[in-house]
Amino acid sequence: MDTKKTLLGLFAALAIGVLTVSHAKDISVDYGLEADTSSVLLPASALGSVVFTCASCKSRSYTLTGSTLYQIGASAVTFAEFAAYARSQTLRPLTVFIRPDGSAVTRIVMSGQFNAQPTPTQAPATTSVHPKH
Repeated sequence: MDTKKTLLGLFAALAIGVLTVSHAKDISVDYGLEADTSSVLLPASALGSVVFTCASCKSRSYTLTGSTLYQIGASAVTFAEFAAYARSQTLRPLTVFIRPDGSAVTRIVMSGQFNAQPTPTQAPATTSVHPKH
């Protein structure tokens, strides 16, 4: 009887352990460098490097990749949208998140509110008819 209880307890503990591991979430590990738009230089394209510059620190650069994410406020944006917005702002806070080994930028987040410019629409190709007065 004791062997049955021991085996049953062992299987129960094993099942709980498997369930716990299967529900574990992946945790992204990166660290953020806080700066503002006056002390960060953005590259001309999304495959360049972000350069930190300031009067009291050593310049540092971090590589952007095709998987780097860009965010303005709560909006996910493209690199071009992010760069255009950043260049139009003075002293806007931003955080550059970097892999722990410093190999690449995982994401860049800037405070603010992004409003995409609506694409102009063409008028319908119809003629309006006005009643005679």
